[in-house]
Amino acid sequence: MMQQELFESSWPLVYHDMNNNSCWNNNNQVEEYCMEFDDHQSLQVLPMMEDFPMELLEQVFEPQLSGEFEAIYVDVTSVQPVLFLPEQDMKIENELGLFHLLKACGEAIEKEQSELKDVILRRIGDRVSPVGKALERVGFILSQQIDTKFIDYLIQESLKNSNPAFKAFCQIFPYVKFAQFTANSAILEATPDDVDTLHIVDFDMREGLQWSQAIEAASSRWKSLKLTSIRLAKEEEEVDFEQTKRQLLDHASSYGLELKIQQIGIEDLVSEVKKGKKRGCGKEFLAFNIAVGMSHMRITRSRKLVMEFLNLAKDLLSSNKGIIVLSDGEPSENLKNSTNFTQFFDGHVLHYQALLDSIESTFPAHLSEARMTMETLFVAPFVSSSVWSQKWEEIREGFHLKAEFGLKEWRLSNESLMEAKEMVSDNNCYEIRSEGVNGNEASLNWKGVPLVRISAWTN
Repeated sequence: MMQQELFESSWPLVYHDMNNNSCWNNNNQVEEYCMEFDDHQSLQVLPMMEDFPMELLEQVFEPQLSGEFEAIYVDVTSVQPVLFLPEQDMKIENELGLFHLLKACGEAIEKEQSELKDVILRRIGDRVSPVGKALERVGFILSQQIDTKFIDYLIQESLKNSNPAFKAFCQIFPYVKFAQFTANSAILEATPDDVDTLHIVDFDMREGLQWSQAIEAASSRWKSLKLTSIRLAKEEEEVDFEQTKRQLLDHASSYGLELKIQQIGIEDLVSEVKKGKKRGCGKEFLAFNIAVGMSHMRITRSRKLVMEFLNLAKDLLSSNKGIIVLSDGEPSENLKNSTNFTQFFDGHVLHYQALLDSIESTFPAHLSEARMTMETLFVAPFVSSSVWSQKWEEIREGFHLKAEFGLKEWRLSNESLMEAKEMVSDNNCYEIRSEGVNGNEASLNWKGVPLVRISAWTN
């Protein structure tokens, strides 16, 4: 079992979070509660999770038999730690100053004042730390975009622990579990019992983590399951599809399920569906699965490419029975009605501040480097002014992921939502909400801020 000292921070840290009033010290003592204001501005005090799942983390990060395992540790000694903590009034002033600087950064980008933007980002960099509060860490990631050497160094160091970090991220935090469980439930509930084959077409399969659950559920209902992964641009490929294929085939075999798995380009999807329909005599149910902006994917996809897939799925459902399920971890769709880029930018800052705050709520202070590794791998790729600018331009061009499909909304079942709520029941700062037309959407929220949304349509 790994030694605890490998995770201990090399920085003295006494840290108070104004957002959730949690206070950690070097003795690992904690007083924690979550504050949230309702519409009448009355203060609600909600109990939070008290115990960190150390057994799970240690199990996930247990050294490999090869002996090549390196504990999660990022050398950040080149960054000067903030050893002096100001009084509360000064803290509030600093946070307000950072908030206004971030807002000014968005305004500079909107006005195409690149030199001013860089000056503001440098000023932000002077105020923030990679181990500061959530808003500071958003500012830190943004400020490193002027000189990418340090953030590139963090990424390279973090990649040494990518696999154990990925396993821990997916198991500890609810974002991925909520999205995949809710999407799988919608697909399985929508699929008729009399079909011969459930054919799932996945826009971005990656490690195939989602489909191990579907394999277990499908094994008792259908003769076969077919998985089609869409092949994206080669320069964007990060995952070995053949390895994913072997793992899923082995898993299906252990459940006695006949599994067919393949990878094709978007342009070949129409002909593949026609072939399947001919072979299956019409008893094939199509499920189109799209996940965008989910932190574990570590990459942001072009909305144009996503819309191309969605439109093709819609066309195929005009002559085939099926369902479309979209998991969205980006705030862009919620901000599509922003009147200007500054408002769009501010909305992204709020979203990723909430995401980092929720991650921090699970980690005690002495695991700050482990937390930093996860944030560098799974959050930093999405916190980018250039990426946000691209999303804004795509929104202005009309690429709305939830535009009218011409399909019927599929209501997410109460049973699946209740099980999703059970996933986050030990932390009352999380909330599962049923939304959309006829309840065809659900969202995972942190202190009222949506982090992940799931929506479903059928024909």
